Amino acid sequence: MSFLVLKFNELTKIIYLFVGLTGVFIGLIQFVNWLVAGSLTLLQSLTPSITVSLFILGLLLRTVTIKHKFLSIIIGKPIIHGLWKGNLTSNFEVNGQKIPPIEIYFFIKQTFLITTIKSYTSHQASESIITALSHNKDSEISDFIYIYKFYRTKHSENKVTFGSGNLRLINQGQTLEGFYWTTANTCGEIELNLIERNCESIDSYQLAKQHDK
Repeated sequence: MSFLVLKFNELTKIIYLFVGLTGVFIGLIQFVNWLVAGSLTLLQSLTPSITVSLFILGLLLRTVTIKHKFLSIIIGKPIIHGLWKGNLTSNFEVNGQKIPPIEIYFFIKQTFLITTIKSYTSHQASESIITALSHNKDSEISDFIYIYKFYRTKHSENKVTFGSGNLRLINQGQTLEGFYWTTANTCGEIELNLIERNCESIDSYQLAKQHDK
């Protein structure tokens, strides 16, 4: 489950798009009505136009992934959709020694309404609960903030752990780097590089490895 986070200007764009679609469908209905010499009024055209507009708008906003530059310009945000690979450096210790960096994959699915993360290591998977992508047009700085959960099953454990991360998009949109924290008193650094933009779904570490060629 992912929560929806929208800025005011994003909500405004959705409203404008909805009004525009509704106007187009009213016009189409009235045009067909005129062709067949019907008697349908503007008010009678309103209800079906709103219904169809809501359906199409919901479909577009939730299913169309942001993979192309022109879509990025429309939504006013950088593109982060795709499969990313990198290393996680944790402060976690085993027998008093810090563990080596862990290979990790992020599959980020970005639509206009919702951005989600699924991350995978060879031993663990996690998924986002809340995400927010902040872009400062003046400084050209983009920060990706998220809250996630994963299940700890090692050493006879069986519990949910929550965490958060703050990653900055750099290197012309090809790298994400930053920090993460968890409720298990661990924290560390993450650096990820984009390896594929046009993937639609990654649901396991093994599948991510297959795309990493």
